[in-house]
Amino acid sequence: MKKIVLFFSIFLFISSCNKPQNITVKQYDYDDVTRLCKWSDVFKQDEAEYLVYFYSKTCGHCAEIKQEMITFYLGEKVTTYFSEVNEDTVFGSKTNLIGINKIEDFHIFGTPFLVEIKKWAVSNYFAGVNSILEFINYKN
Repeated sequence: MKKIVLFFSIFLFISSCNKPQNITVKQYDYDDVTRLCKWSDVFKQDEAEYLVYFYSKTCGHCAEIKQEMITFYLGEKVTTYFSEVNEDTVFGSKTNLIGINKIEDFHIFGTPFLVEIKKWAVSNYFAGVNSILEFINYKN
C-alpha cells in the first residue's frame, strides 16, 4: 500500500510540473514612455550622452519593434528619448549625419530611426528594424 501511495504521489508531482504555465508578458504602449523629445530639442537634452528614437504610431516597422524599444527604454541602461514624427520632423537622404549638432542640419531617413547623441552631436544612427535591434541588443 505504501508503494502505491508513493507511486501516485510521485506521479502527481511530475504531472503537475509538466502543466503549461499561464505566463502573462506585459505589453507596453507609448503611454508607458515619459521621456519625450520634441524635434527642436534633439540636441538640447541635459545629458551629454543619450539616444533619441523616432517613430510613428502608423508605421508597421515601428510596431514590429515597439515592445523591444520600450523594454530597452524602461531598462534605463542608456538614457533614451522618444520622438513621434510630426509636421516638424525633417526627412532627408544625406547619408552621413555623424558630427551634426544643429537641428537645422539634421534629418532622419524614415521610421523607425534611432540616433545616438554624444556631447550634443550625432555620434551614430540606426535606420530600420534590424540595425536598431542589433544596436539595442548590443547595449543590453
